Amino acid sequence: MIGIERKRLSDMLNCIEDGRFAGHQRPGMVKMYPLFRYLIIEGIWRADQNGLLITLSGDKWVPARAGRMKVMYSHLFRYLLSVGAQGGTTVIRSASDLETAVQIVNVYHYFQKPWDKHQSMQQFHTPALPQFTKPKYVRRAAAALNEIGVKYSAEAERIFKNAPAMMKASESDWMRIKGIGPGTARKIVKEIWDL
Repeated sequence: MIGIERKRLSDMLNCIEDGRFAGHQRPGMVKMYPLFRYLIIEGIWRADQNGLLITLSGDKWVPARAGRMKVMYSHLFRYLLSVGAQGGTTVIRSASDLETAVQIVNVYHYFQKPWDKHQSMQQFHTPALPQFTKPKYVRRAAAALNEIGVKYSAEAERIFKNAPAMMKASESDWMRIKGIGPGTARKIVKEIWDL
């Protein structure tokens, strides 16, 4: 079960002031949807030069209000941080009811995919290596090590020749690379053996 609460900006500001979301709606959502909760807030807003929360009304920016009171941008921003960090609810901004509908459809489709098929957060970062030809595997593997990266990968390739030699290298072998001292060499060997 996935819970989605939709609010317009004005309603959200009133909920902050009267405690309705924190004291009533969020606890109900937590009870009904313990794993996945989303709060979509519709409206276009930003801070003005004085830190006041302003919203687009027609073609003009006007102060946003909770009741009759103007609101500081920081008041809304920090509250929404708490909704996510303390309340475990993901906040999504939407510019219109049409965008909200599109977002809800996308949430639906996201959760239709089997959980083990979601691989976006399982990708690897491959640093860009300066090259005219594809670098050898040993250089690509060296570049993936935290303390080596692109900076020392070419020298690692020159010294080790192949990946097995690099994987078996001692701290003193790594110190043959100019700029790698004993502490860094220790970290490299530890990273390789912790794989």
